[in-house]
Amino acid sequence: MAASNGSEYFEFEIEAGRDSFARPSNAETVEEDEEELMWAALARLPSQKQGNFALLRRMPSGVAGETEEYAKTETVDVRKLSRSRREQVVKKAFATNDQDNYRLLSAIKERLDRVGLEVPKVEVRFKNLKVVADVQTGSRALPTLINVTRDTLRMTLLLGPPGSGKSTLLLALAGKLDSNLEKSGNVTYNGHHLHEFHVQRTSAYISQTDNHIPELTVRETLDFAARYQGSSEGFAGYMKDLAHLEKERKIRPSPEIDAFMKASSVGGNKHSVSTDYVLKVLGLDVCSDTIVGSDMLRGVSGGQRKRVTTGEMVVGPRKTLFMDEISTGLDSSTTYQIVNCVRNFVHQMDATVLMALLQPAPETFDLFDDLVLLSEGYVVYQGPREDALEFFESLGFKLPPRKGVADFLQEKSAIGDNTVGYNILEGHGLPHNDNWYWIGVGALLLYALLFNNLVTLALAYLNPLRTSKTAIPLDATEENCTGEGVISQEEGGKKKGMILPFQPLAMTFHNVNYFVDMPKAMSSKGVPEKKLQLLSNVSGVFSPGVLTALVGSSGAGKTTLMDVLAGRKTGGYIEGDIKISGHPKEQSTFARIAGYVEQNDIHSPQVTVEESLWFSSSLRLPKEVSKDQRKEFVEEVMSLVELDILRHALVGLPGSSGLSTEQRKRLTIAVELVANPSIIFMDEPTSGLDARAAAIVMRTVRNTVDTGRTVVCTIHQPSIDIFEAFDELLLMKRGGRVIYGGKLGVHSQTMIDYFQGISGITPIPSGYNPATWMLEVTTPSVEERLGVDFADLYRRSDQYRGVESLIKDLSVPPAGSQPIKFASMYSKDQLSQFLICLWKQNLVYWRSPQYNVMRLCFTTIAALIFGTVFWDIGSKRDSTKALFMVMGALYSACLFLGVNNASSVQPIVSIERTVFYRERAAGMYAPFAYAAAQGLVEIPYILMQTITYGIITYFMINFERTARKFFLYLVFMFLTFTYFTFYGMMAVGLTPNQHLAAVISSAFYSLWNLLSGFLVAKPSIPGWWIWFYYISPVSWTLRGVITSQLGDIVTIIDEPGYRGTVKEYLEVSLDYGPGMIGVSAAVLVCFCLFFFGIFAFSVKFLNFQRR
Repeated sequence: MAASNGSEYFEFEIEAGRDSFARPSNAETVEEDEEELMWAALARLPSQKQGNFALLRRMPSGVAGETEEYAKTETVDVRKLSRSRREQVVKKAFATNDQDNYRLLSAIKERLDRVGLEVPKVEVRFKNLKVVADVQTGSRALPTLINVTRDTLRMTLLLGPPGSGKSTLLLALAGKLDSNLEKSGNVTYNGHHLHEFHVQRTSAYISQTDNHIPELTVRETLDFAARYQGSSEGFAGYMKDLAHLEKERKIRPSPEIDAFMKASSVGGNKHSVSTDYVLKVLGLDVCSDTIVGSDMLRGVSGGQRKRVTTGEMVVGPRKTLFMDEISTGLDSSTTYQIVNCVRNFVHQMDATVLMALLQPAPETFDLFDDLVLLSEGYVVYQGPREDALEFFESLGFKLPPRKGVADFLQEKSAIGDNTVGYNILEGHGLPHNDNWYWIGVGALLLYALLFNNLVTLALAYLNPLRTSKTAIPLDATEENCTGEGVISQEEGGKKKGMILPFQPLAMTFHNVNYFVDMPKAMSSKGVPEKKLQLLSNVSGVFSPGVLTALVGSSGAGKTTLMDVLAGRKTGGYIEGDIKISGHPKEQSTFARIAGYVEQNDIHSPQVTVEESLWFSSSLRLPKEVSKDQRKEFVEEVMSLVELDILRHALVGLPGSSGLSTEQRKRLTIAVELVANPSIIFMDEPTSGLDARAAAIVMRTVRNTVDTGRTVVCTIHQPSIDIFEAFDELLLMKRGGRVIYGGKLGVHSQTMIDYFQGISGITPIPSGYNPATWMLEVTTPSVEERLGVDFADLYRRSDQYRGVESLIKDLSVPPAGSQPIKFASMYSKDQLSQFLICLWKQNLVYWRSPQYNVMRLCFTTIAALIFGTVFWDIGSKRDSTKALFMVMGALYSACLFLGVNNASSVQPIVSIERTVFYRERAAGMYAPFAYAAAQGLVEIPYILMQTITYGIITYFMINFERTARKFFLYLVFMFLTFTYFTFYGMMAVGLTPNQHLAAVISSAFYSLWNLLSGFLVAKPSIPGWWIWFYYISPVSWTLRGVITSQLGDIVTIIDEPGYRGTVKEYLEVSLDYGPGMIGVSAAVLVCFCLFFFGIFAFSVKFLNFQRR
């Protein structure tokens, strides 16, 4: 009766059971009996095989809909589930069509509780934690934190302004602090110190930076993470005990939950049910087959990429999560759904989660149990979330109306924004609005006049009681009481605007469509269309002096629309009408008058904040703006975005050095503002910022708009204050369709009235954030429930007709107006562009010791090694063996150091090329100016490398000590190092990324080595390969350096097989004839120019950035 494997055995038992019973006529009873038989057969399997099979109900083929009446129960081998079966297992376990995982997790918890099985719990404690780092003068360490316990079954929110130590605390608790940092205090997990166990197997840190392999799809990324983190360990640890206890107590689990838990406990497979579960929870199932992408390669949206970062960690088995700003780039509705799923995970699975968020919406804030509030590295509040407001109110801080609690707490924890004077006035019930400033001034003037008149009368009519004497007051020591309130009032009273002149411009766009070629993954699924439409008949108006919000869920096409309008798309197909003040848009002109704040903050890491702004303003402001005006303007912009105190800070690389995320975001905005554009596009300018920093940025944006500029912002998770700072709204849904366009109105009332006018829409609750409500009532599930399409409703509305009318009016140029024209594409001439780029590149190289200092150190060490290995060999020329040793010394040095130069320059060029794409798109400079600066900046360092290497090796090897030969030796070394360096730059320029450049370069290095004339002498190279000898630069290096050092040596070589001079041996055996020194040098110069020319060509004509 037994079969060779469990599956055959199981099927045999089921069939036998079916034949043993009569079949009732009732179909439902039959189905129940069949299910009973399947459970019975499953129970009779050997215990080691029971975990491999589960029961699953599914619709038979050919039956449409989800009606359970037709569902059939069948056995499935959870080790061999297809993709459709895995998705079916997850769908059945969820028991709902949305992302909510509560039913699934509560059912799992209920199953475990019924048998009294407890899952492992982790309690994290930290006591007197202090982190210290070596920093520049004026900076600080993270101070000591008070004792805190993170209990299970409690989800904790970590709040604090940027720089307060949130990431440092999370890294410290996760055991991922940099080893260079000095840490004191205790961190324990269930009483065990971090050195007593492998922390990485217990907890996971979810970074705020998104680092992924861009060519992998979302599903492949999560499958890889699940497989190598051992996602199956989550349930596998107690599935056997669970099955045993259920069998003892005769408890039958839910088939759906049983199938999910068994499938999740299967390890070693390429694909995992855990991946499908995480895709469902994070809302990534709609883009699971789309590549992740990067700054250079178009992939999923920024919000979806952020969710992939979260998914990479939560797909594993760890139940202690430290989550660092996981909501950056997500709309408030999506953030709420994800945080709610995490809350369910914490409460149902006894997990421990500490999550740092920047701008949590009120409804998201209310999901947390506890709150930890940081300020300047100190814990200023720790306890239940609902008690936080009462705590701050007891200190005199009152929650203003229409402000979220989280935003209020963020502001209160920002020390620079909380003044003593304000709290004293508030505590004494004294007024503090701006109107009372002038009332006070008027009152003081009246008192001054009154007292002066009284003094005059007293002096005129009253006599002194005694002889008057001069009174000399004794001044006490004056204390420096610089109150923050005084500073804030002075700054608040000053209107922040930008003074350089500009021309206000309006942008209209009508029926804009955007298509890309259908992804292969979708085509393979049978999608018949050849193109995928990302924007569908989008129309709107962006007017001067009007701040427009571009809002929509993640993946709705907001960034795509901005890229299309700004001319930043490098591929795809664009349809529609785009005009600037009635004139057709010309991209060459538009780049001069527009700024684009990208979602990804891309800057040269080795320059300071002030230098970044100076570089941008020097290239983009017109020649008519003097240096002093430009300097004043840069200072004004730095002050606007509050970067003046960071003017000398290096930008650094995201997530590893330099500026924080919010500081980098403000720099991105400032780089565009210093160009003094008429139209500014801002892609999520507040993403990654806390409430205070976002308010600062939006004040800057608002002041920019008030000068008459046209500003458009995509925005996620706006607070009420930020959202109502906008004048107009363009709301989009997935598929790139507009569902609302027009004015917001006072307190967003115009927009609220429009949506509340749609039958079935839930009215907005009192005090609720209009932005959050708007996204919640326009989700696909609401459309499905109401049976409407919001995009179709909008196109039939009066709102849409008003926008169409405005587009028609503004699409006609004003009488007598001319389209904007410039004499040249760039504001600076080519020479000025080159000099400014060279100035920046020089700063980058000077501040890259890991590249240049290490290059010189490597050169020195290599020179000493070669010098000692070939010590005094240069004077030994009386045999062919000694001659070949001399040639080997010359050859190996050229190839070894040259290859090192080519390899080490590639990461530098790759990073700067990414920055170049952004700067070229902004119209800063011509590609050749950048390429020339990138090449020329290498020359001084190559020259220093040549002199270092030449002096050491020449005299240690003991070549002939004449000035001419020493100079020729340096010349050939310099040219060799130069063409290798330029080759490395060219390889990056011709390939999409540094890794491919390295692979291709390795092939060329091998061929150059083989066919350079040393390993195989030129006369011995086969005729069909001799052509490569002549195009190999190493062969000309070898010819030139050997000829220059040995070509005139007449020392006699007398040995068996050859008798003659060294000069004759070179001519006969190696074909190194006389007079080739100048030719070799000229050819090497040509190679340098050729490699550099190809690099410049690639920079100008090749664009590997896919947007």
